[in-house]
Amino acid sequence: MTVLCSDGIGSLRLAQSRDEEDADPVARANVRAGARPWLIVIARPLPRVHRRQNTCFFLMSRPFLIRIAATLATITCLGHTIGTFMTVPPEQTAMHATIATMKATMVPMPVGGARSYMQILDGNNVCTALFLLLCAVLLFAVSGLPSAPATDRVLFITAVALAAFAVISVIYFFPVPTVFTGIAAVLSIIARSRPHVTRQP
Repeated sequence: MTVLCSDGIGSLRLAQSRDEEDADPVARANVRAGARPWLIVIARPLPRVHRRQNTCFFLMSRPFLIRIAATLATITCLGHTIGTFMTVPPEQTAMHATIATMKATMVPMPVGGARSYMQILDGNNVCTALFLLLCAVLLFAVSGLPSAPATDRVLFITAVALAAFAVISVIYFFPVPTVFTGIAAVLSIIARSRPHVTRQP
């Protein structure tokens, strides 16, 4: 910002935060003519303001939004995996009885041998964890790429998949995965409409 300020003795002093050649010619003329003291602020942002504006824009940029979505998908994947394979406490006798029943109940498969309900549940849980991991990896992979039709298609398909997972979670599971994957889907859609801009120093 270029500022004309009083020096306390009835004349003006030119104070500049950057290059002197950027000063307003009219303001220079006022200084030479010994005009009355006042404060003139020529509208030019300070470097600190530039940095703050660049930071705010970067926080809402395409790569940043995609990385937030990828992080939410990763957290959901970790939570699901840990919750699936954690040990059931001994005092939950009803849960142990249900698990024993599921292990003992066999389901015939169209091809191959029969599988127990517990095996089917474990297989579905592993598939869910791999699905969430794949969504997170895809989002991290495209976060550093410029906007392009192929990249935008991958981003859109991943967002739709996460949105579908959020709907399934609210119907069959509990709110936490719904919120995380839902926010990830929304952020991915928003990021898809933004250009890829690198942060300025």
